[in-house]
Amino acid sequence: MKRRRLLFQKRIFLYQLKIYIGLRVVSGPLRETYLKEQQLKNLENGNQFTDEDNKEDLLEVDESKQLRSVFVPQAVGSQERLGENTAKYLLNLHGSSAHYEPKSRSMREDTIQMRNSPGQALEFKEIHTHVWEASEKGTDVHLQAAPSQAEMLFKNQECHTGEVRKCCF
Repeated sequence: MKRRRLLFQKRIFLYQLKIYIGLRVVSGPLRETYLKEQQLKNLENGNQFTDEDNKEDLLEVDESKQLRSVFVPQAVGSQERLGENTAKYLLNLHGSSAHYEPKSRSMREDTIQMRNSPGQALEFKEIHTHVWEASEKGTDVHLQAAPSQAEMLFKNQECHTGEVRKCCF
C-alpha cells in the first residue's frame, strides 16, 4: 500500500514539475545526435522526415532528460525517525541483563551490569566492597595503595568465616 502511495505521489510531483519548468527544446550535441538517429530511422522505414515530428520527438527526449535529473524526495523510513533511534550504550546489552523498551524509552528489571562482567571483575568488586567495609570498622587498609594487603585481608576473612572450605595459606 505504501509503495502505491509513493508511486502516486511521485507521478503528481513529476507532473507538477513539468508544468512549472515547461518542456524546453533540447539543444547542443544531444540534439544533433538525436536528429541524426531520427533521420536514419525514418530513411530505413521509408517515412518522410518532417519538422512537426521532429518537435514532438524533441519534447519527448527533453522530458526523459529532465526526469532523470529530477531529485525526488524519499519517504522517511521507520529507522530514521528521530524518536526511535537507540542510544549507543543500549545496543550491546546482554540477553540476561537490562531490558530496554524503545517505545517507552525505559529500562526494566535486572539493571546490574556486574553479572555479565568478564574475568576477575566480580572478584575485584567483592574485594573492593570488603575493603570498604573493613575501613569503616577501623582497619587501616586501602585498595589502591596496598592491593596485595587488601587481597590477603579478604582471603583471611573468607577462611575465618567458613565461606571457603580450604584455607588459602
